[in-house]
Amino acid sequence: MEYAILAIGFYVAGISLTLKLRQHHPIFYKEHRLMLWIVTFALATPLMFRSLFDGLNLTRKWDQYFSDKTIIYNTVFFIVVDLFPILTQTTTLIFGVIRHRQ
Repeated sequence: MEYAILAIGFYVAGISLTLKLRQHHPIFYKEHRLMLWIVTFALATPLMFRSLFDGLNLTRKWDQYFSDKTIIYNTVFFIVVDLFPILTQTTTLIFGVIRHRQ
């Protein structure tokens, strides 16, 4: 549940910041809108997946199914919940490089 609350917070903050960029810096927004929206959702979506994994882990059937497939579960969990946000945050460094060059 905690991760769902964090994800909702990330969605709200990311969307509101992106919309404010569209309103106050339309040129920058127009040039980078796709990356802005991808980053906004890519940072919050893994938290929703984590919330989903934690919620499903409460059921006995789900727990039994994945206790037999621990390697697959850990790999998917690592990629979706840990690696994906790190890669997304790294791509946001592009905006710093772009701003520095301008």
